[in-house]
Amino acid sequence: MSQVYTKDFEIQCHPQQRIWRKISQEIGNLPLPGVPIRLIFTKVEGDTLTFESSFIDTDRNLVW
Repeated sequence: MSQVYTKDFEIQCHPQQRIWRKISQEIGNLPLPGVPIRLIFTKVEGDTLTFESSFIDTDRNLVW
């Protein structure tokens, strides 16, 4: 069975560290509800980046 969740979340990232490698590491460290399948950057306030994302939680093998 598969379920898709949509969630807003924030990460802290200094402007000089705003490269995808750093951002993806920060996102990967969060306790999110599954594998991200859609990621939208929605807001920045100081060092806080806000994203909206959809996640899939499935018992099937994912194809990378």
